[in-house]
Amino acid sequence: MTGETADRKRVVLADDDDDWRELLAASLEVAGYEVAQAADGLELRNLLEAADASGKSPDLVVSDHLMPLATGLEVLAWAAHHLPAVPFVILSAFVAPHVRQPALRLGAAAVIDKPVGIESLRARIAEILEPALRN
Repeated sequence: MTGETADRKRVVLADDDDDWRELLAASLEVAGYEVAQAADGLELRNLLEAADASGKSPDLVVSDHLMPLATGLEVLAWAAHHLPAVPFVILSAFVAPHVRQPALRLGAAAVIDKPVGIESLRARIAEILEPALRN
Protein backbone atom coordinates (compact mmCIF):
# COMPACT_ATOMS: atom_id res chain seq x y z
CA MET A 1 0.00 0.00 0.00
CA THR A 2 1.42 3.38 -0.96
CA GLY A 3 1.62 6.27 1.41
CA GLU A 4 -1.21 7.93 -0.50
CA THR A 5 -3.62 5.02 -0.04
CA ALA A 6 -2.46 4.35 3.52
CA ASP A 7 -3.92 7.71 4.59
CA ARG A 8 -7.21 7.29 2.73
CA LYS A 9 -10.29 6.16 4.62
CA ARG A 10 -11.58 2.78 3.43
CA VAL A 11 -15.30 2.51 2.72
CA VAL A 12 -17.13 -0.68 1.80
CA LEU A 13 -20.24 0.04 -0.21
CA ALA A 14 -22.96 -2.58 -0.76
CA ASP A 15 -26.04 -2.19 -2.94
CA ASP A 16 -27.67 -4.45 -5.50
CA ASP A 17 -28.46 -1.46 -7.74
CA ASP A 18 -25.29 -1.44 -9.85
CA ASP A 19 -25.79 2.05 -11.29
CA TRP A 20 -26.40 3.66 -7.88
CA ARG A 21 -23.52 1.78 -6.26
CA GLU A 22 -21.05 2.69 -9.00
CA LEU A 23 -22.16 6.35 -9.01
CA LEU A 24 -21.76 6.58 -5.24
CA ALA A 25 -18.41 4.75 -5.35
CA ALA A 26 -17.11 7.16 -8.01
CA SER A 27 -18.26 10.14 -5.95
CA LEU A 28 -16.53 8.80 -2.83
CA GLU A 29 -13.33 8.06 -4.75
CA VAL A 30 -13.29 11.64 -6.10
CA ALA A 31 -13.67 12.79 -2.48
CA GLY A 32 -10.53 10.83 -1.58
CA TYR A 33 -11.91 7.61 -0.15
CA GLU A 34 -10.73 4.12 -1.05
CA VAL A 35 -13.88 2.17 -1.98
CA ALA A 36 -14.61 -1.55 -2.18
CA GLN A 37 -17.96 -2.63 -3.62
CA ALA A 38 -20.34 -5.51 -3.04
CA ALA A 39 -23.43 -6.30 -5.12
CA ASP A 40 -25.25 -8.39 -2.51
CA GLY A 41 -25.25 -9.24 1.18
CA LEU A 42 -23.15 -12.38 0.82
CA GLU A 43 -20.47 -10.54 -1.13
CA LEU A 44 -20.49 -7.82 1.55
CA ARG A 45 -20.04 -10.35 4.33
CA ASN A 46 -17.24 -12.07 2.40
CA LEU A 47 -15.46 -8.72 1.95
CA LEU A 48 -15.80 -7.96 5.65
CA GLU A 49 -14.63 -11.44 6.69
CA ALA A 50 -11.55 -11.08 4.46
CA ALA A 51 -10.86 -7.62 5.87
CA ASP A 52 -11.21 -8.94 9.43
CA ALA A 53 -8.90 -11.88 8.71
CA SER A 54 -6.27 -9.61 7.15
CA GLY A 55 -6.44 -7.05 9.95
CA LYS A 56 -7.41 -4.34 7.45
CA SER A 57 -10.92 -3.50 8.55
CA PRO A 58 -12.73 -0.78 6.63
CA ASP A 59 -13.27 2.59 8.26
CA LEU A 60 -16.98 2.53 7.33
CA VAL A 61 -19.58 0.27 5.75
CA VAL A 62 -22.52 1.69 3.78
CA SER A 63 -25.09 -0.99 2.99
CA ASP A 64 -28.49 -1.13 1.40
CA HIS A 65 -30.95 -3.01 3.58
CA LEU A 66 -32.79 -5.15 1.01
CA MET A 67 -30.24 -7.09 -1.05
CA PRO A 68 -30.08 -10.63 -2.40
CA LEU A 69 -28.52 -13.42 -0.29
CA ALA A 70 -28.39 -11.40 2.95
CA THR A 71 -29.95 -8.15 4.12
CA GLY A 72 -27.96 -5.21 5.38
CA LEU A 73 -29.35 -5.93 8.86
CA GLU A 74 -28.12 -9.53 8.73
CA VAL A 75 -24.63 -8.38 7.77
CA LEU A 76 -24.76 -5.65 10.44
CA ALA A 77 -25.63 -8.30 13.05
CA TRP A 78 -22.55 -10.29 12.01
CA ALA A 79 -20.37 -7.15 11.97
CA ALA A 80 -21.59 -6.09 15.42
CA HIS A 81 -19.85 -9.20 16.81
CA HIS A 82 -16.81 -9.38 14.52
CA LEU A 83 -16.06 -5.73 13.64
CA PRO A 84 -17.77 -3.72 16.39
CA ALA A 85 -15.53 -0.66 15.94
CA VAL A 86 -16.48 -0.23 12.27
CA PRO A 87 -19.33 2.27 11.78
CA PHE A 88 -22.17 0.89 9.68
CA VAL A 89 -24.73 2.93 7.72
CA ILE A 90 -27.93 1.26 6.55
CA LEU A 91 -29.76 2.68 3.51
CA SER A 92 -33.33 1.66 2.83
CA ALA A 93 -36.22 2.73 0.67
CA PHE A 94 -38.44 1.15 3.34
CA VAL A 95 -37.12 2.63 6.57
CA ALA A 96 -39.74 1.58 9.05
CA PRO A 97 -39.46 0.80 12.75
CA HIS A 98 -38.79 -2.87 11.92
CA VAL A 99 -35.63 -1.73 10.10
CA ARG A 100 -34.57 1.40 12.00
CA GLN A 101 -34.92 0.08 15.57
CA PRO A 102 -32.97 -3.18 15.07
CA ALA A 103 -30.28 -1.36 13.07
CA LEU A 104 -29.76 1.19 15.83
CA ARG A 105 -29.82 -1.53 18.52
CA LEU A 106 -27.10 -3.38 16.59
CA GLY A 107 -25.00 -0.21 16.61
CA ALA A 108 -25.62 1.36 13.20
CA ALA A 109 -24.11 4.83 13.02
CA ALA A 110 -27.04 5.92 10.84
CA VAL A 111 -30.14 4.62 9.10
CA ILE A 112 -30.88 6.72 6.03
CA ASP A 113 -33.97 6.82 3.84
CA LYS A 114 -33.61 6.24 0.11
CA PRO A 115 -33.66 8.02 -2.16
CA VAL A 116 -30.83 10.10 -0.78
CA GLY A 117 -28.76 12.61 -2.70
CA ILE A 118 -25.12 11.76 -3.37
CA GLU A 119 -23.88 15.01 -1.81
CA SER A 120 -26.05 14.57 1.27
CA LEU A 121 -24.85 11.00 1.77
CA ARG A 122 -21.24 11.97 1.14
CA ALA A 123 -21.55 14.72 3.78
CA ARG A 124 -23.01 12.22 6.30
CA ILE A 125 -20.17 9.78 5.57
CA ALA A 126 -17.60 12.54 6.13
CA GLU A 127 -19.34 13.49 9.39
CA ILE A 128 -19.13 9.90 10.66
CA LEU A 129 -15.51 9.43 9.57
CA GLU A 130 -14.12 12.82 10.51
CA PRO A 131 -14.85 13.67 14.15
CA ALA A 132 -13.62 17.26 13.65
CA LEU A 133 -16.50 17.86 11.22
CA ARG A 134 -19.06 17.01 13.92
CA ASN A 135 -18.36 20.23 15.83
